[in-house]
Amino acid sequence: MSIVAISTYVVSKTLYNALYPEVLIKSITSLTSTLISNIYHIVSTTRDIDLKKILVTTDIIHDITIIKSFIEEKEIKEVNKTLLTCYHNIDETLKEIDDVIKNINNKFENHQKMWFSYFRSYDISLEKESIILLSDRLKHRFELLIKISSTIK
Repeated sequence: MSIVAISTYVVSKTLYNALYPEVLIKSITSLTSTLISNIYHIVSTTRDIDLKKILVTTDIIHDITIIKSFIEEKEIKEVNKTLLTCYHNIDETLKEIDDVIKNINNKFENHQKMWFSYFRSYDISLEKESIILLSDRLKHRFELLIKISSTIK
């Protein structure tokens, strides 16, 4: 390897390590805001009683709100690898929840376009199960983040 290639690699790696925590935090903050809005929309518009019940009983809106607040308040200037992994895992789970919520919205919108949609139903049973599982995973990962961040000061 040439000296230029090595120095370019070192500089890019340094920039990545310096910027990645900031980008990750911004991603989580943006995603949580979108999710909260989309879940509120579903709760207020859906006629699916089971879906409403799941969204309310999992307390997913409040969990996401707390995670958003916690992450926004944290100092991210010196995030170690363990905390970064926790943030990354929470971000992944939030993205999965976002995908499920988007699927529900898409199915609902497509259903509304059908003739006599009021008399027909649409299947979101997999999405309902996913919300429950992902909500539990999100809570667990957030608890890990809190435990780890309280030991690292």
